[in-house]
Amino acid sequence: MVFSEDSRVKIPCILHLIRLGYSYLSLKNNLRQNMQLTQLRDWLLPMLMNGQVTVA
Repeated sequence: MVFSEDSRVKIPCILHLIRLGYSYLSLKNNLRQNMQLTQLRDWLLPMLMNGQVTVA
């Protein structure tokens, strides 16, 4: 079997893999923070609208 340059599998360098990993972790952290902020908003907003709490 003859392999040409086009048929070879390209393997990314370790630096690209590390950057991808950091991007994934950052994205995962952002999603977690968004979920926490959404829960906090859903808990606080009704109380703010009913006058149960005020913003000082």
